Amino acid sequence: MCGLCSLSGNVFGDYELPALKTKFVRCSVRTCVRHVEQLLRMKLDIPRQLVVQVICADRVLDDWVTLKQVWLSCWFTKVPLTLRNR
Repeated sequence: MCGLCSLSGNVFGDYELPALKTKFVRCSVRTCVRHVEQLLRMKLDIPRQLVVQVICADRVLDDWVTLKQVWLSCWFTKVPLTLRNR
């Protein structure tokens, strides 16, 4: 399970990023970061002109990385894995 937090209230030009309806999104460890970006784009209705980046431990994740690789390389605490989008 991975947690995805939206940065609600951020404004990019004329677009204000809405909050996710649920606090967590459950997904497989085989999910690639690219699929998480697409899911965020769909759930938050983000226009194509804006770039979605997934961040873990203050670094932007590559599109081809799976969530298991993120978990093994970035996650060092016992709290749920939290990814942020920007």
